[in-house]
Amino acid sequence: MSDETSAYWMATAEQRFDRARRQAFLESVIGQLRGQPTSLLPFDDIRNSLGLVPAGDRGLHEIPLTSIVGSVGRYHEFTRSFLPHDDSIRERWKRIYAAAQGMEGLPPIEVHRVGDVYFVNDGNHRVSVAREMGAKSIQAYVREFSSPAAISADTNLDELILRAEEARFFKHTSLDELRAQADIQVTGPGYYDRLEQYIAVHGYFLGLEEQRRITWQEAVTHWFDHVYLPLVETIRMHDLLQEFPGRTETDLYLWIIEHRHFWAQRLGLDLDMHEVARDFAARYSPRWRRVVERAQRSLADAITPESLESGAPVGHWRRQRAESHAAGQLFTELLLLVDDSETSWCAIEQALVIAEYEQSSLYCLWMGPYQDKKAQRSAFGSALSGRCDLAGVPCRLIAASDEPIGMILERAP
Repeated sequence: MSDETSAYWMATAEQRFDRARRQAFLESVIGQLRGQPTSLLPFDDIRNSLGLVPAGDRGLHEIPLTSIVGSVGRYHEFTRSFLPHDDSIRERWKRIYAAAQGMEGLPPIEVHRVGDVYFVNDGNHRVSVAREMGAKSIQAYVREFSSPAAISADTNLDELILRAEEARFFKHTSLDELRAQADIQVTGPGYYDRLEQYIAVHGYFLGLEEQRRITWQEAVTHWFDHVYLPLVETIRMHDLLQEFPGRTETDLYLWIIEHRHFWAQRLGLDLDMHEVARDFAARYSPRWRRVVERAQRSLADAITPESLESGAPVGHWRRQRAESHAAGQLFTELLLLVDDSETSWCAIEQALVIAEYEQSSLYCLWMGPYQDKKAQRSAFGSALSGRCDLAGVPCRLIAASDEPIGMILERAP
Protein backbone atom coordinates (compact mmCIF):
# COMPACT_ATOMS: atom_id res chain seq x y z
CA MET A 1 0.00 0.00 0.00
CA SER A 2 1.53 3.36 -1.06
CA ASP A 3 2.08 6.20 1.41
CA GLU A 4 -0.65 8.23 -0.31
CA THR A 5 -3.14 5.37 -0.16
CA SER A 6 -2.20 4.64 3.45
CA ALA A 7 -2.77 8.29 4.41
CA TYR A 8 -6.17 8.22 2.72
CA TRP A 9 -7.29 5.13 4.64
CA MET A 10 -5.98 6.51 7.94
CA ALA A 11 -8.04 9.68 7.39
CA THR A 12 -11.06 7.53 6.56
CA ALA A 13 -10.41 5.43 9.66
CA GLU A 14 -10.44 8.60 11.78
CA GLN A 15 -13.91 9.48 10.50
CA ARG A 16 -15.23 5.93 10.91
CA PHE A 17 -13.91 5.71 14.46
CA ASP A 18 -15.63 8.99 15.40
CA ARG A 19 -18.84 7.67 13.88
CA ALA A 20 -18.52 4.40 15.81
CA ARG A 21 -17.93 6.31 19.06
CA ARG A 22 -21.13 8.33 18.55
CA GLN A 23 -23.06 5.14 17.84
CA ALA A 24 -21.59 3.53 20.98
CA PHE A 25 -22.87 6.40 23.10
CA LEU A 26 -26.28 6.21 21.46
CA GLU A 27 -26.43 2.42 21.86
CA SER A 28 -25.69 2.74 25.57
CA VAL A 29 -28.34 5.39 26.14
CA ILE A 30 -31.05 3.58 24.18
CA GLY A 31 -30.12 0.29 25.84
CA GLN A 32 -30.66 1.84 29.26
CA LEU A 33 -34.01 3.29 28.19
CA ARG A 34 -35.15 -0.08 26.86
CA GLY A 35 -33.63 -2.13 29.66
CA GLN A 36 -31.48 -4.10 27.23
CA PRO A 37 -27.90 -5.24 27.93
CA THR A 38 -25.27 -3.27 26.00
CA SER A 39 -22.05 -4.51 27.61
CA LEU A 40 -19.91 -7.40 26.47
CA LEU A 41 -20.02 -10.48 28.69
CA PRO A 42 -16.78 -11.10 30.64
CA PHE A 43 -15.63 -14.64 29.89
CA ASP A 44 -13.85 -15.21 33.21
CA ASP A 45 -16.99 -14.39 35.21
CA ILE A 46 -19.06 -16.72 33.01
CA ARG A 47 -16.45 -19.46 33.36
CA ASN A 48 -16.34 -19.19 37.16
CA SER A 49 -20.12 -18.95 37.59
CA LEU A 50 -20.98 -21.85 35.31
CA GLY A 51 -17.93 -24.04 35.86
CA LEU A 52 -17.07 -24.18 32.15
CA VAL A 53 -14.86 -27.10 31.09
CA PRO A 54 -12.51 -27.00 28.06
CA ALA A 55 -13.76 -29.36 25.35
CA GLY A 56 -10.94 -29.05 22.81
CA ASP A 57 -9.74 -26.97 19.86
CA ARG A 58 -11.99 -26.97 16.80
CA GLY A 59 -9.64 -25.36 14.28
CA LEU A 60 -10.31 -22.49 11.86
CA HIS A 61 -13.94 -21.60 11.12
CA GLU A 62 -15.97 -18.75 9.61
CA ILE A 63 -18.17 -17.52 12.49
CA PRO A 64 -21.04 -14.95 12.49
CA LEU A 65 -20.01 -11.62 13.96
CA THR A 66 -23.41 -11.26 15.65
CA SER A 67 -22.69 -14.43 17.67
CA ILE A 68 -19.69 -12.82 19.40
CA VAL A 69 -21.04 -11.52 22.71
CA GLY A 70 -18.07 -11.29 25.04
CA SER A 71 -14.37 -10.97 25.58
CA VAL A 72 -11.70 -12.56 27.74
CA GLY A 73 -10.06 -9.33 28.85
CA ARG A 74 -11.33 -6.31 26.92
CA TYR A 75 -15.05 -6.35 27.66
CA HIS A 76 -14.87 -2.84 29.15
CA GLU A 77 -13.55 -1.32 25.90
CA PHE A 78 -16.46 -2.18 23.59
CA THR A 79 -20.25 -2.35 23.58
CA ARG A 80 -22.16 -5.60 22.95
CA SER A 81 -22.00 -4.83 19.20
CA PHE A 82 -18.25 -4.07 19.49
CA LEU A 83 -18.50 -0.30 19.14
CA PRO A 84 -15.57 1.45 20.89
CA HIS A 85 -16.38 2.85 24.33
CA ASP A 86 -13.60 5.45 24.59
CA ASP A 87 -10.69 7.13 22.79
CA SER A 88 -7.97 5.03 24.40
CA ILE A 89 -8.10 2.51 21.54
CA ARG A 90 -8.37 5.08 18.72
CA GLU A 91 -4.87 4.75 17.22
CA ARG A 92 -4.79 0.96 17.27
CA TRP A 93 -8.33 0.78 15.86
CA LYS A 94 -7.35 3.16 13.02
CA ARG A 95 -4.24 1.15 12.12
CA ILE A 96 -6.25 -2.07 11.93
CA TYR A 97 -8.95 -0.39 9.84
CA ALA A 98 -6.40 0.98 7.38
CA ALA A 99 -4.57 -2.37 7.17
CA ALA A 100 -7.87 -4.17 6.52
CA GLN A 101 -8.24 -2.29 3.22
CA GLY A 102 -5.22 -4.10 1.79
CA MET A 103 -5.19 -7.35 -0.18
CA GLU A 104 -4.79 -9.58 2.89
CA GLY A 105 -7.71 -8.13 4.86
CA LEU A 106 -8.09 -9.03 8.53
CA PRO A 107 -6.09 -11.93 10.04
CA PRO A 108 -8.10 -14.63 11.88
CA ILE A 109 -9.04 -13.99 15.49
CA GLU A 110 -9.04 -16.43 18.42
CA VAL A 111 -12.31 -17.19 20.25
CA HIS A 112 -13.77 -19.41 22.97
CA ARG A 113 -17.07 -21.03 22.01
CA VAL A 114 -19.71 -21.64 24.69
CA GLY A 115 -23.01 -22.99 23.39
CA ASP A 116 -24.08 -20.83 20.46
CA VAL A 117 -21.93 -17.81 21.28
CA TYR A 118 -18.28 -16.78 21.17
CA PHE A 119 -15.90 -14.84 23.43
CA VAL A 120 -12.87 -13.11 21.88
CA ASN A 121 -9.54 -14.25 23.30
CA ASP A 122 -7.45 -12.30 20.78
CA GLY A 123 -8.71 -9.88 18.12
CA ASN A 124 -11.27 -7.56 19.76
CA HIS A 125 -10.21 -4.59 17.59
CA ARG A 126 -10.44 -6.73 14.44
CA VAL A 127 -14.02 -7.67 15.35
CA SER A 128 -14.90 -4.01 15.91
CA VAL A 129 -13.37 -2.97 12.57
CA ALA A 130 -15.04 -5.85 10.71
CA ARG A 131 -18.45 -4.86 12.04
CA GLU A 132 -17.85 -1.22 11.15
CA MET A 133 -16.95 -2.32 7.60
CA GLY A 134 -20.28 -4.15 7.32
CA ALA A 135 -18.88 -7.71 7.39
CA LYS A 136 -21.23 -10.51 8.45
CA SER A 137 -18.62 -13.06 9.50
CA ILE A 138 -14.93 -13.43 10.36
CA GLN A 139 -12.29 -16.17 10.31
CA ALA A 140 -11.55 -17.50 13.80
CA TYR A 141 -9.58 -20.22 15.56
CA VAL A 142 -12.14 -21.80 17.87
CA ARG A 143 -11.61 -23.40 21.27
CA GLU A 144 -14.77 -24.94 22.68
CA PHE A 145 -15.99 -25.03 26.31
CA SER A 146 -18.88 -27.14 27.60
CA SER A 147 -21.52 -25.43 29.77
CA PRO A 148 -24.28 -26.80 32.03
CA ALA A 149 -26.52 -23.86 31.02
CA ALA A 150 -27.64 -22.89 27.54
CA ILE A 151 -26.16 -19.59 26.31
CA SER A 152 -27.44 -17.57 23.36
CA ALA A 153 -26.62 -14.18 21.81
CA ASP A 154 -29.40 -12.58 23.88
CA THR A 155 -28.10 -13.85 27.21
CA ASN A 156 -27.96 -11.27 30.00
CA LEU A 157 -25.08 -11.64 32.45
CA ASP A 158 -27.32 -11.28 35.50
CA GLU A 159 -29.70 -13.91 34.15
CA LEU A 160 -26.80 -16.22 33.37
CA ILE A 161 -25.32 -15.93 36.85
CA LEU A 162 -28.81 -16.34 38.32
CA ARG A 163 -29.34 -19.62 36.50
CA ALA A 164 -25.95 -20.87 37.70
CA GLU A 165 -26.75 -19.86 41.28
CA GLU A 166 -30.13 -21.60 41.05
CA ALA A 167 -28.49 -24.83 39.87
CA ARG A 168 -25.93 -24.65 42.70
CA PHE A 169 -28.63 -23.92 45.31
CA PHE A 170 -30.72 -26.97 44.46
CA LYS A 171 -27.62 -29.12 44.13
CA HIS A 172 -26.43 -28.06 47.61
CA THR A 173 -29.82 -28.25 49.33
CA SER A 174 -31.65 -31.00 47.36
CA LEU A 175 -34.75 -28.99 48.24
CA ASP A 176 -36.47 -29.93 44.99
CA GLU A 177 -36.18 -33.57 46.10
CA LEU A 178 -36.79 -33.15 49.84
CA ARG A 179 -39.83 -30.90 49.32
CA ALA A 180 -41.34 -31.47 45.88
CA GLN A 181 -43.79 -28.60 46.40
CA ALA A 182 -40.96 -26.10 46.91
CA ASP A 183 -41.24 -23.21 44.45
CA ILE A 184 -38.05 -21.30 45.23
CA GLN A 185 -37.49 -18.61 42.60
CA VAL A 186 -35.64 -15.31 42.90
CA THR A 187 -34.98 -12.44 40.51
CA GLY A 188 -31.67 -11.05 41.74
CA PRO A 189 -28.09 -12.35 41.61
CA GLY A 190 -26.83 -13.30 45.07
CA TYR A 191 -30.30 -14.11 46.42
CA TYR A 192 -29.75 -17.90 46.38
CA ASP A 193 -26.49 -17.48 48.30
CA ARG A 194 -28.35 -15.48 50.94
CA LEU A 195 -30.96 -18.26 51.24
CA GLU A 196 -28.19 -20.80 51.88
CA GLN A 197 -26.76 -18.53 54.57
CA TYR A 198 -30.15 -18.30 56.29
CA ILE A 199 -30.49 -22.10 56.18
CA ALA A 200 -27.02 -22.51 57.74
CA VAL A 201 -27.81 -19.99 60.50
CA HIS A 202 -31.14 -21.69 61.15
CA GLY A 203 -29.43 -25.07 61.48
CA TYR A 204 -26.88 -23.61 63.91
CA PHE A 205 -29.51 -22.17 66.26
CA LEU A 206 -31.68 -25.28 65.95
CA GLY A 207 -28.68 -27.32 67.14
CA LEU A 208 -28.23 -25.01 70.14
CA GLU A 209 -31.92 -25.29 70.98
CA GLU A 210 -32.02 -29.09 70.77
CA GLN A 211 -28.44 -29.52 72.03
CA ARG A 212 -27.44 -31.95 69.34
CA ARG A 213 -25.76 -31.96 65.96
CA ILE A 214 -28.17 -30.99 63.17
CA THR A 215 -27.49 -32.50 59.77
CA TRP A 216 -27.59 -30.27 56.71
CA GLN A 217 -30.64 -32.13 55.39
CA GLU A 218 -32.46 -31.53 58.70
CA ALA A 219 -31.56 -27.83 58.58
CA VAL A 220 -32.91 -27.51 55.03
CA THR A 221 -36.25 -29.23 55.70
CA HIS A 222 -36.82 -27.59 59.10
CA TRP A 223 -36.07 -24.15 57.64
CA PHE A 224 -38.48 -24.75 54.76
CA ASP A 225 -41.29 -26.10 56.98
CA HIS A 226 -41.00 -23.79 59.97
CA VAL A 227 -39.50 -20.55 58.64
CA TYR A 228 -39.96 -20.19 54.90
CA LEU A 229 -43.47 -21.61 54.42
CA PRO A 230 -45.10 -19.70 57.32
CA LEU A 231 -43.82 -16.38 55.95
CA VAL A 232 -44.89 -17.29 52.40
CA GLU A 233 -48.37 -18.04 53.78
CA THR A 234 -48.37 -14.59 55.37
CA ILE A 235 -47.38 -13.06 52.02
CA ARG A 236 -50.26 -14.89 50.36
CA MET A 237 -52.72 -14.00 53.13
CA HIS A 238 -52.07 -10.28 52.67
CA ASP A 239 -51.80 -10.62 48.87
CA LEU A 240 -48.48 -8.80 49.00
CA LEU A 241 -47.16 -10.15 45.71
CA GLN A 242 -49.51 -7.87 43.74
CA GLU A 243 -47.79 -4.91 45.41
CA PHE A 244 -44.47 -5.86 43.81
CA PRO A 245 -45.00 -6.70 40.10
CA GLY A 246 -42.30 -8.83 38.54
CA ARG A 247 -41.07 -10.18 41.88
CA THR A 248 -41.51 -13.59 43.51
CA GLU A 249 -42.60 -14.91 46.91
CA THR A 250 -38.99 -15.82 47.65
CA ASP A 251 -37.87 -12.26 46.85
CA LEU A 252 -40.42 -10.97 49.37
CA TYR A 253 -39.35 -13.58 51.91
CA LEU A 254 -35.77 -12.28 51.79
CA TRP A 255 -36.77 -8.61 51.91
CA ILE A 256 -39.22 -9.06 54.78
CA ILE A 257 -36.78 -11.19 56.82
CA GLU A 258 -34.15 -8.49 56.44
CA HIS A 259 -36.71 -5.77 57.18
CA ARG A 260 -37.63 -7.61 60.40
CA HIS A 261 -33.98 -8.01 61.34
CA PHE A 262 -33.39 -4.27 60.86
CA TRP A 263 -36.30 -3.23 63.09
CA ALA A 264 -35.59 -5.94 65.68
CA GLN A 265 -32.06 -4.60 66.10
CA ARG A 266 -33.24 -1.01 66.17
CA LEU A 267 -36.13 -1.57 68.62
CA GLY A 268 -34.79 -4.54 70.56
CA LEU A 269 -38.09 -6.42 70.12
CA ASP A 270 -39.17 -9.80 68.75
CA LEU A 271 -41.60 -8.45 66.15
CA ASP A 272 -44.70 -10.21 64.85
CA MET A 273 -44.12 -11.37 61.28
CA HIS A 274 -47.60 -10.26 60.11
CA GLU A 275 -46.92 -6.72 61.31
CA VAL A 276 -43.47 -6.70 59.72
CA ALA A 277 -44.89 -7.87 56.37
CA ARG A 278 -47.59 -5.20 56.37
CA ASP A 279 -45.08 -2.52 57.37
CA PHE A 280 -42.71 -3.55 54.58
CA ALA A 281 -45.48 -3.37 51.95
CA ALA A 282 -46.65 0.01 53.23
CA ARG A 283 -43.16 1.45 53.02
CA TYR A 284 -41.84 0.01 49.79
CA SER A 285 -44.65 -1.11 47.49
CA PRO A 286 -45.36 0.79 44.22
CA ARG A 287 -48.73 1.78 45.74
CA TRP A 288 -46.88 3.67 48.47
CA ARG A 289 -44.65 5.26 45.83
CA ARG A 290 -47.76 6.39 43.97
CA VAL A 291 -48.80 8.32 47.07
CA VAL A 292 -45.43 10.05 47.02
CA GLU A 293 -45.74 10.73 43.28
CA ARG A 294 -49.15 12.34 43.79
CA ALA A 295 -47.60 14.65 46.37
CA GLN A 296 -44.80 15.48 43.92
CA ARG A 297 -47.31 16.23 41.15
CA SER A 298 -49.22 18.54 43.49
CA LEU A 299 -46.00 20.41 44.16
CA ALA A 300 -45.20 20.54 40.43
CA ASP A 301 -48.67 21.93 39.68
CA ALA A 302 -48.10 24.66 42.23
CA ILE A 303 -44.83 25.85 40.70
CA THR A 304 -45.37 25.20 36.94
CA PRO A 305 -46.05 28.41 34.92
CA GLU A 306 -49.49 28.53 33.33
CA SER A 307 -47.96 28.88 29.86
CA LEU A 308 -46.56 25.34 30.16
CA GLU A 309 -49.63 23.63 31.61
CA SER A 310 -51.42 23.06 28.31
CA GLY A 311 -49.21 20.15 27.28
CA ALA A 312 -50.14 16.48 27.42
CA PRO A 313 -50.10 14.80 30.86
CA VAL A 314 -46.96 13.02 32.01
CA GLY A 315 -46.58 9.62 30.32
CA HIS A 316 -49.10 10.39 27.53
CA TRP A 317 -46.40 10.66 24.84
CA ARG A 318 -44.72 7.43 25.96
CA ARG A 319 -47.98 5.45 26.05
CA GLN A 320 -49.06 6.81 22.69
CA ARG A 321 -45.72 5.96 21.11
CA ALA A 322 -45.69 2.49 22.66
CA GLU A 323 -49.03 1.76 20.97
CA SER A 324 -48.20 3.21 17.55
CA HIS A 325 -44.45 2.59 17.04
CA ALA A 326 -43.04 -0.31 15.18
CA ALA A 327 -41.58 -2.96 17.45
CA GLY A 328 -38.33 -1.82 19.03
CA GLN A 329 -38.45 1.77 17.71
CA LEU A 330 -38.03 4.46 20.32
CA PHE A 331 -38.37 7.66 18.21
CA THR A 332 -40.24 8.17 14.93
CA GLU A 333 -39.77 11.94 14.67
CA LEU A 334 -37.14 14.32 16.02
CA LEU A 335 -37.72 18.08 16.47
CA LEU A 336 -34.61 20.29 16.41
CA LEU A 337 -34.06 24.05 16.72
CA VAL A 338 -31.57 25.20 14.05
CA ASP A 339 -29.86 28.23 12.51
CA ASP A 340 -26.77 28.47 10.31
CA SER A 341 -24.23 28.39 13.16
CA GLU A 342 -21.50 25.79 13.62
CA THR A 343 -23.13 24.67 16.88
CA SER A 344 -26.38 24.04 15.04
CA TRP A 345 -24.68 21.88 12.43
CA CYS A 346 -23.07 19.82 15.22
CA ALA A 347 -26.53 19.27 16.68
CA ILE A 348 -27.85 18.24 13.27
CA GLU A 349 -25.06 15.68 12.88
CA GLN A 350 -25.92 14.15 16.25
CA ALA A 351 -29.64 14.14 15.39
CA LEU A 352 -28.85 12.34 12.13
CA VAL A 353 -26.97 9.62 14.04
CA ILE A 354 -30.10 9.04 16.14
CA ALA A 355 -32.40 9.26 13.12
CA GLU A 356 -30.31 6.74 11.16
CA TYR A 357 -30.28 4.37 14.12
CA GLU A 358 -34.03 4.70 14.78
CA GLN A 359 -35.12 5.13 11.12
CA SER A 360 -36.77 8.40 12.13
CA SER A 361 -37.77 11.64 10.41
CA LEU A 362 -36.11 14.94 11.27
CA TYR A 363 -38.04 18.22 11.67
CA CYS A 364 -35.85 21.33 11.87
CA LEU A 365 -37.38 24.48 13.33
CA TRP A 366 -35.54 27.46 11.74
CA MET A 367 -34.65 30.11 14.32
CA GLY A 368 -32.25 32.11 12.16
CA PRO A 369 -32.96 35.39 10.30
CA TYR A 370 -36.35 35.24 8.60
CA GLN A 371 -37.79 38.51 7.29
CA ASP A 372 -34.69 40.23 5.96
CA LYS A 373 -32.48 37.23 5.02
CA LYS A 374 -34.67 34.72 3.23
CA ALA A 375 -31.77 33.84 0.91
CA GLN A 376 -29.75 32.74 3.92
CA ARG A 377 -32.55 30.44 5.08
CA SER A 378 -32.94 29.08 1.55
CA ALA A 379 -29.22 28.29 1.31
CA PHE A 380 -29.33 26.62 4.70
CA GLY A 381 -32.36 24.56 3.61
CA SER A 382 -30.55 23.35 0.49
CA ALA A 383 -27.47 22.33 2.49
CA LEU A 384 -29.66 20.59 5.09
CA SER A 385 -31.61 18.73 2.41
CA GLY A 386 -28.41 17.51 0.77
CA ARG A 387 -26.98 16.31 4.09
CA CYS A 388 -30.19 14.49 5.04
CA ASP A 389 -30.45 12.87 1.60
CA LEU A 390 -26.88 11.60 2.03
CA ALA A 391 -27.82 10.07 5.39
CA GLY A 392 -31.08 8.68 4.03
CA VAL A 393 -33.14 10.54 6.64
CA PRO A 394 -36.44 12.27 5.70
CA CYS A 395 -36.16 15.92 6.73
CA ARG A 396 -38.32 19.05 6.72
CA LEU A 397 -37.32 22.66 7.48
CA ILE A 398 -40.01 24.73 9.21
CA ALA A 399 -39.84 28.53 9.52
CA ALA A 400 -40.49 29.68 13.12
CA SER A 401 -41.73 32.96 14.45
CA ASP A 402 -39.86 35.11 16.96
CA GLU A 403 -41.46 33.28 19.91
CA PRO A 404 -39.65 29.92 20.14
CA ILE A 405 -41.37 28.51 23.28
CA GLY A 406 -44.80 28.77 21.68
CA MET A 407 -43.56 27.16 18.47
CA ILE A 408 -41.95 24.29 20.37
CA LEU A 409 -45.12 23.61 22.38
CA GLU A 410 -47.20 23.83 19.22
CA ARG A 411 -44.99 21.56 17.13
CA ALA A 412 -43.94 19.00 19.77
CA PRO A 413 -47.25 17.06 19.92
